[in-house]
Amino acid sequence: MKTTRRAVLLSGAAVLALRIGGLRPAAAQTGPRNLVLCLTGISAATAPDTLDRAITLFLTRGIPVTAALALTDQDDAPVFRLATDIARREAGLFEIAVEVDGPHDPWRYFQMRRAADLRNRARTQLDPGRTLPIVTVLTSAASGIVDSGIVDLAAYRSAGFLALVQPGLSDRSASFAATGMEQVALTGGAEGDPATPDAQILHQIDAMLSGETDCLLALRLPASGDLPPVWRQIADRLSAALDSGALYGTRPFDLVQQLSRQPPFSLAVLLHPGPADQSPDGPIGALMREMDRLDLPYTVVAPKSIPPDQTFAADSCTWADAETPSGADCVVLEQAAASDQNAPWRIAVTTGSAATGSGMSSAARLIMPAVTGADNWRLDAGLAPNDDNLLLVTSADIPTQVDRLALAESLAALRDDGRAKLFTVAELANHLTAPDPILDRFQAARRLRQAAPPDQTPLAPADTTALLEDARLAWRYIERMTHPDTGLCAGAAHLGAAGQLVISNQATMWDLASQIQGIVAANQLGLLAADNAALRIVKILNNIPIKLIDGLRLPPLFVKTDRRAVFRSGFDFCDTGRFLIALDTAMLAGLLPATTAAAFFANLDLSATLRDGHPFSHGRSGWSDGFANHCTPYLARGLAKWGLAIASPYPALPDTPTGDDRMRLLYSIAQIGAYGTEPPLLEATELGPSPTTRCMADVLFDAQLRSFEITGRLKCVSETSLNMKPWFAYQGLRVDQPGEAGWVIRTGDPDPQYATETFLNQIEAISSKAAFLWAAHYPHPYSTRLLAVVRSTARVPDLGFSVGVFVRDGAPMQGYSDINTNGVILSAIAYTLRKTG
Repeated sequence: MKTTRRAVLLSGAAVLALRIGGLRPAAAQTGPRNLVLCLTGISAATAPDTLDRAITLFLTRGIPVTAALALTDQDDAPVFRLATDIARREAGLFEIAVEVDGPHDPWRYFQMRRAADLRNRARTQLDPGRTLPIVTVLTSAASGIVDSGIVDLAAYRSAGFLALVQPGLSDRSASFAATGMEQVALTGGAEGDPATPDAQILHQIDAMLSGETDCLLALRLPASGDLPPVWRQIADRLSAALDSGALYGTRPFDLVQQLSRQPPFSLAVLLHPGPADQSPDGPIGALMREMDRLDLPYTVVAPKSIPPDQTFAADSCTWADAETPSGADCVVLEQAAASDQNAPWRIAVTTGSAATGSGMSSAARLIMPAVTGADNWRLDAGLAPNDDNLLLVTSADIPTQVDRLALAESLAALRDDGRAKLFTVAELANHLTAPDPILDRFQAARRLRQAAPPDQTPLAPADTTALLEDARLAWRYIERMTHPDTGLCAGAAHLGAAGQLVISNQATMWDLASQIQGIVAANQLGLLAADNAALRIVKILNNIPIKLIDGLRLPPLFVKTDRRAVFRSGFDFCDTGRFLIALDTAMLAGLLPATTAAAFFANLDLSATLRDGHPFSHGRSGWSDGFANHCTPYLARGLAKWGLAIASPYPALPDTPTGDDRMRLLYSIAQIGAYGTEPPLLEATELGPSPTTRCMADVLFDAQLRSFEITGRLKCVSETSLNMKPWFAYQGLRVDQPGEAGWVIRTGDPDPQYATETFLNQIEAISSKAAFLWAAHYPHPYSTRLLAVVRSTARVPDLGFSVGVFVRDGAPMQGYSDINTNGVILSAIAYTLRKTG
């Protein structure tokens, strides 16, 4: 027999070298093509003797086998015990993979969660001692998820999975390639099951063996009984191809080492100083010097009694206890506390009884179990040789200088021999976690909420006085711009340089909702008597024209405010829905009789504009579905009181949402597009805060603050009027884009001149109403700064507040004010003063 890798494997001489990862024999064999054989369909119900016969059939011929196990909640399946026994006995020829069934969530974070579940099942059911290289996941065409390309291999890296096998993918030739995060994907090839006709599977195999590409073959195991007779012919064909030197039998784990060109496993060292380390000459201090000498990375655990407001360095961790700093990014848990959904930690290092799982948890936090114990300086005693590891070293582990030298030299050897990459804890977490801007934004917002939560200090008398003065100015717009004949407030007004007033006598139903909300707020703030407020609201209702659209009685897109007439035909469900929410606010305030509101509602055919819970609007192109809109969840909540059942594109959050819950919300938001301060904070003002509005506000506020810290330019985004063509702009955040790339400005006008970077930079503005909303809902030094800019810059004497302040030069939209800005400011001030008593 030739001295091939197959012969070496059969002799057992290569086992140790393969296990430690120092030998990459496949790299030297450039001529033969690779062959990977996978057995699939192995579940807890599979008869052990059937699996044993299949493995024996191929291993006795020197053909490496990868067995994909479909793990369930069953803790002790005989067939799984058999597979692990064989994996330990035939370490160079046999590999265990875990099967991913479908369908499952396409979003990256939830694939990380799926990977963590698989890893923890594998560890619990197959390998509690972490001695086996279980690094491969497999999906088959039969699972129904392959053709959609739904498996995101990079997401599986956080749980230690390095290879993906997708056999039979669209009957393509096999492809073995490096991908993801130093991982390998094996796709295509042939796939057969017991029902496949013998002639068909043999034809596929013969074509594959005679081709010029690598070979991937997946055979689905029968649940029990004898193997299909054709399998012996398959084994003989494969064996002959190996003997000829045309093929090179291998496993996914071997290909990871060959194709990724990187050490497959990673290691971080976490040093825990104790009482003996009060001086630099203590055991940990001495080890740090040795590791510095060898240029080895490490992370230090901060003392337990660190002050609560201590700022942490990126390369430190702390103990999670009552005194854990609120902004901590990395913690060490002595007990199982990693499930705290609101704790700010991005990384949780678990020890002892807490070290029961790993990977991305339901709290949107990476769990990293630590290896501990006095024998860790030997490395081979505690570290899993085929897994990512985090080594926790205490003073007791390295009492002598000999111990410290041995540990440092052993770590350097791992690095220098190419058997592992060494990182700090934070670097290891980043190395394992696939990039996901949505996860980054959520974790950053959660950390800010804990480190600098909204200030709950009662307002000082001077602050209350200032808010009331702001309210009086905002009320002047509504008071001055309301037409005496109709009671309708002009949508916008512009005070020219010479003092002339240009009034836009048109308004949307959204505008009129702001007018009603402003009237209610003015009454609550003592600026308007209740009887006067009630008369104003009824007058508005009496002067809204109702027109027929496709036979339905509906309010138009725009009304004229100086007479009861339509300015622009059409219908907007979102605008009308907010108007009804405003009517409900007026009723709750005792300013509108329920019978009057009910009569107005009964005169509309709103229910006919709902189709399967989707709200429809009507424009120049006819009816359009408004379901995928950030306004719809606000309407679904607010219009339930009117008996309208509106479906929401957002998932419903429980009162105490998990990280999973909030991540699913953010993904649904990303599918719709950018969002701004409205409608989430508008909803919180008018309907009360909810878990959904809080999550959205937290993420947006953190993004605005971080943008300011990076660029020095204030961010306060919302939809806003403009004092130039095209007269309106939407500003918001795309949570699925990283950093500054997430900011969006669009006008809705198709003219290309309004989409240039120059023009969009020109119209970027700090929204005045958004600044007041942030001051109401997220009191913080940044909110205070936004409010100060608006107060000092955007006041228009006797005409309320300008709609915004241009970011480019800090100048306001000079003399330009509108009903939305001032109505929302009034509502925000009333909310603030109600909240603070």
